[in-house]
Amino acid sequence: MKFMNRLGLLLLPILMISACSTTPEPEIRIIEKPVQVEVQHPPMPTPLEPEPIEWFVVVENNEPKYAAIQLQDVSTLVNNTAETGEYIKDLRSIIKYYRKIYASEEPSTDD
Repeated sequence: MKFMNRLGLLLLPILMISACSTTPEPEIRIIEKPVQVEVQHPPMPTPLEPEPIEWFVVVENNEPKYAAIQLQDVSTLVNNTAETGEYIKDLRSIIKYYRKIYASEEPSTDD
Protein backbone atom coordinates (compact mmCIF):
# COMPACT_ATOMS: atom_id res chain seq x y z
CA MET A 1 0.00 0.00 0.00
CA LYS A 2 2.85 2.34 0.80
CA PHE A 3 4.27 1.62 -2.61
CA MET A 4 1.03 2.66 -4.31
CA ASN A 5 0.85 5.86 -2.26
CA ARG A 6 4.42 6.77 -3.15
CA LEU A 7 3.82 5.94 -6.80
CA GLY A 8 0.72 8.10 -6.78
CA LEU A 9 2.58 10.97 -5.15
CA LEU A 10 5.33 10.72 -7.76
CA LEU A 11 3.01 10.42 -10.74
CA LEU A 12 0.64 13.16 -9.66
CA PRO A 13 3.07 16.09 -10.25
CA ILE A 14 4.26 14.54 -13.49
CA LEU A 15 0.71 14.20 -14.75
CA MET A 16 -0.12 17.76 -13.69
CA ILE A 17 2.90 19.22 -15.48
CA SER A 18 2.50 17.15 -18.62
CA ALA A 19 -1.24 17.82 -18.85
CA CYS A 20 -0.60 21.51 -19.51
CA SER A 21 1.96 20.80 -22.19
CA THR A 22 -0.24 18.40 -24.14
CA THR A 23 -3.10 20.86 -24.75
CA PRO A 24 -2.48 22.78 -27.97
CA GLU A 25 -2.24 26.56 -27.78
CA PRO A 26 -5.01 28.38 -29.60
CA GLU A 27 -3.84 29.74 -32.94
CA ILE A 28 -3.74 33.51 -33.09
CA ARG A 29 -4.35 34.89 -36.56
CA ILE A 30 -3.70 38.49 -37.45
CA ILE A 31 -5.69 39.75 -40.40
CA GLU A 32 -4.97 43.18 -41.80
CA LYS A 33 -7.66 44.82 -43.85
CA PRO A 34 -8.62 48.43 -44.43
CA VAL A 35 -11.40 49.79 -42.28
CA GLN A 36 -13.79 52.34 -43.68
CA VAL A 37 -14.15 55.21 -41.23
CA GLU A 38 -17.07 57.56 -41.64
CA VAL A 39 -15.65 61.06 -42.06
CA GLN A 40 -17.49 63.86 -40.31
CA HIS A 41 -17.74 66.67 -42.84
CA PRO A 42 -17.48 70.19 -41.43
CA PRO A 43 -20.14 72.67 -42.54
CA MET A 44 -19.26 74.88 -45.47
CA PRO A 45 -19.03 78.60 -44.74
CA THR A 46 -21.98 80.72 -45.79
CA PRO A 47 -21.65 81.83 -49.41
CA LEU A 48 -20.46 85.34 -50.12
CA GLU A 49 -23.08 87.93 -50.96
CA PRO A 50 -21.08 91.11 -51.60
CA GLU A 51 -22.84 94.45 -51.58
CA PRO A 52 -22.91 96.08 -55.02
CA ILE A 53 -20.51 98.94 -55.73
CA GLU A 54 -20.97 101.46 -58.52
CA TRP A 55 -17.74 102.02 -60.45
CA PHE A 56 -17.03 105.01 -62.68
CA VAL A 57 -14.43 105.24 -65.42
CA VAL A 58 -12.84 108.66 -65.80
CA VAL A 59 -12.00 109.45 -69.43
CA GLU A 60 -9.66 112.19 -70.65
CA ASN A 61 -9.00 112.82 -74.34
CA ASN A 62 -11.13 109.78 -75.28
CA GLU A 63 -8.86 107.48 -73.22
CA PRO A 64 -9.81 105.85 -69.90
CA LYS A 65 -7.51 107.25 -67.22
CA TYR A 66 -8.68 105.54 -64.02
CA ALA A 67 -11.63 103.90 -62.28
CA ALA A 68 -13.33 105.52 -59.33
CA ILE A 69 -16.03 104.87 -56.75
CA GLN A 70 -18.05 107.23 -54.61
CA LEU A 71 -16.92 107.91 -51.07
CA GLN A 72 -19.79 105.97 -49.44
CA ASP A 73 -18.91 102.91 -51.56
CA VAL A 74 -15.40 102.80 -50.02
CA SER A 75 -16.74 101.36 -46.74
CA THR A 76 -18.79 98.85 -48.75
CA LEU A 77 -15.63 97.82 -50.61
CA VAL A 78 -13.76 97.43 -47.29
CA ASN A 79 -16.57 95.27 -45.85
CA ASN A 80 -16.69 93.12 -48.99
CA THR A 81 -12.92 92.61 -48.83
CA ALA A 82 -13.07 91.69 -45.11
CA GLU A 83 -15.87 89.17 -45.73
CA THR A 84 -13.87 87.65 -48.58
CA GLY A 85 -10.85 87.29 -46.27
CA GLU A 86 -12.97 85.55 -43.60
CA TYR A 87 -14.44 83.24 -46.23
CA ILE A 88 -10.97 82.27 -47.45
CA LYS A 89 -9.83 81.68 -43.85
CA ASP A 90 -12.82 79.38 -43.24
CA LEU A 91 -12.11 77.44 -46.44
CA ARG A 92 -8.45 77.01 -45.45
CA SER A 93 -9.48 75.55 -42.09
CA ILE A 94 -11.69 73.03 -43.91
CA ILE A 95 -8.81 72.12 -46.23
CA LYS A 96 -6.49 71.62 -43.23
CA TYR A 97 -9.13 69.41 -41.61
CA TYR A 98 -9.29 67.12 -44.65
CA ARG A 99 -5.49 67.10 -45.04
CA LYS A 100 -5.19 65.93 -41.45
CA ILE A 101 -7.71 63.13 -42.03
CA TYR A 102 -6.15 61.91 -45.26
CA ALA A 103 -2.51 62.56 -44.26
CA SER A 104 -1.62 58.88 -44.51
CA GLU A 105 -2.87 58.68 -48.10
CA GLU A 106 -1.25 61.80 -49.58
CA PRO A 107 1.82 63.83 -48.69
CA SER A 108 0.86 67.03 -46.88
CA THR A 109 2.02 70.47 -48.00
CA ASP A 110 0.99 72.95 -45.32
CA ASP A 111 0.93 76.62 -46.20
